[in-house]
Amino acid sequence: MFLLALPIVACDQGETEPPVDPSSTEIVDDGSESVETTTDSEEQSAETTDGEDCVSTKSFFTQRVWAPILSNKCMMCHNAQGAAKNSKLVLMSPAITGFLDMNYETVKDVAAYQHNGESILLLKPSAQIAHGGGQLFDPESEDYENIRAFVEQLDEPVECEEIGGDDSSYFANIDMLDATDTWRKATLQVAGRRPTAEEISYLNVAGESALDELLDELLQEEGYVRWVKETYNDLLLTDRYLPGDDAIELLSMQDYPNAMWFDEDYMGDLVVDPTLTAMAGGGNTNMGVAREALELIAHVVRNGLPFTEILTAAYTVVNPYSRVTYGAVLVDGEQFADPYDPNEYRPAVIPGVPHAGVLSSPVFLNRFPTTDTNRNRHRARMAFNFFLATDVLKLAERPVDPTAIVDHNPTMFNPQCTVCHATIDPVAGAFQNWSDQGRYLPPEEGWYPDMVPPGYGEDLIPATENGKSLRWLAKQMTTDSRFATAALHIVFKGLTGQNPVQMPVDEDGTMVDYAERLEAFQVQEALFEALTKTFNDSGQDHRSLVKGVILSKWFRAAAPRDELSEADQVKLRDVGTARLLTPELLDRKI
Repeated sequence: MFLLALPIVACDQGETEPPVDPSSTEIVDDGSESVETTTDSEEQSAETTDGEDCVSTKSFFTQRVWAPILSNKCMMCHNAQGAAKNSKLVLMSPAITGFLDMNYETVKDVAAYQHNGESILLLKPSAQIAHGGGQLFDPESEDYENIRAFVEQLDEPVECEEIGGDDSSYFANIDMLDATDTWRKATLQVAGRRPTAEEISYLNVAGESALDELLDELLQEEGYVRWVKETYNDLLLTDRYLPGDDAIELLSMQDYPNAMWFDEDYMGDLVVDPTLTAMAGGGNTNMGVAREALELIAHVVRNGLPFTEILTAAYTVVNPYSRVTYGAVLVDGEQFADPYDPNEYRPAVIPGVPHAGVLSSPVFLNRFPTTDTNRNRHRARMAFNFFLATDVLKLAERPVDPTAIVDHNPTMFNPQCTVCHATIDPVAGAFQNWSDQGRYLPPEEGWYPDMVPPGYGEDLIPATENGKSLRWLAKQMTTDSRFATAALHIVFKGLTGQNPVQMPVDEDGTMVDYAERLEAFQVQEALFEALTKTFNDSGQDHRSLVKGVILSKWFRAAAPRDELSEADQVKLRDVGTARLLTPELLDRKI
């Protein structure tokens, strides 16, 4: 669907010799003549360059090294589970958010290793020295020259002037919404209201500066908080427990004997304010439990707290009714402004529960359940998906032959299985203390010995943190650069209705529109890098992401000025103002 038509009003396991400082070693190849040979990209200055002809070293790596060479000729062996998994060159899959930056750094490090003054990044794949994967290209090939150019650029990397990824040439044929129309779109989507006459008058006079100021005010409105909850409910799906007593029934009476405290059959000797008891029915108590995860996220954004607290919070939030259900204690001596308001939530702790933000809430743990054989892998997969922008199932996006899986414990020893399980199983182990019903029940005999130990990546959970392993996991996840990217991806889709552009994969070289798809990815990725930097610099203020996307050309693109070429139609197919409204937005608009 073209939205712009709808305007709004190779393997090796051996070790190499220690790296040599590239600045102190001249790179030659059988003679000095090749040193004089340069490509257009090599002739660029290492200083920051502007202009349409500038190609940064990172862009050169993406276009000339990663896309045609590494992804197609090296990746099959040089991955975490491949034949070359023990070599220095271990590449990340495109399924992992931020894989290009990680691979760039890896390749840059490997390029510094030399043999007789020449980078092994050139010598091994051209079989000038031993390479387990044999010869991938000869020294006269275009691939060889592209890698040579990249290696030489690393001495003085080229940087280009880029402004948040909004490349003027990329959007050259696209009309943008002006400040007034952008504001109208933003107020409808974020706050669920129309602009006021005063706001329109101010925009007509002050233009973009007024838009910037008004957006700051818009993101202080409660409508913004409501939009955040709706956006995250589309992911977490926890409102599924709003009807009746569905959320309360998830709780174990062994842990929460007062779960049904408002019911005379369950009250026992519990003495509660009669007015509170009278109002506890009608869903007020159930809502407090069902919306716990969403209201925790709302608490974080409403108060401008670091967004990382949605996972790292050593507390939960309760309304006056769920507080009784949980036996929770309000933190720091806080009190409810209105002790009978079911929509007022305050931070609280539940005695005996090591809170880890959303991850430890009963509704999250039950919405994404586990079994004795699943062993928390489903929970781990969703944690990667929601909070690290990584779909671990795509790590093995290929047919798996079940007849070939004959190993003992294949999730640890069969490469067809470990390609995913090596990533997901340590995180699954971090959920070890939470049962299939979401109860906090640390296993008496520890975690399963036939799985990799609980941890995150290569880091194992310290023995002293076993009882609070989920809290430890939350800290690891929120310090991962992918956490900011995941938050941005959710904001971007929530505002534009579009998924972020994916890096194209052309395994057999037959994708005719590869260059256009790659350009779209690179332009958007540059914007995302700028926005995540602003987000981190702001102390992880969620508002910075929302404002950044609204001001971007991806949000404001309205319609093409002229008929688009076939190439532009490919590049710009995910750009435009048309989007399907959610039921909540449509209801408020009507």
